[in-house]
Amino acid sequence: MISLVEKYLEISHYSSQKSEFEDLFQSHPNYPSLFTITDSLDLLSIMNMAVKVPKEQLSNYLIIF
Repeated sequence: MISLVEKYLEISHYSSQKSEFEDLFQSHPNYPSLFTITDSLDLLSIMNMAVKVPKEQLSNYLIIF
């Protein structure tokens, strides 16, 4: 899971925050969970959003990786 987020951070030009993200993520009280990812990104002031999208509709959205 963390490798996907690190790839997102690289693509989004936040490579310098990968280490800090990993520390926040692994020490989060709700680890491992989607909430852990979004909360850690929020703490780093990195815009993010978790949404539920039906598989059939995924092609309608821009996916960067």
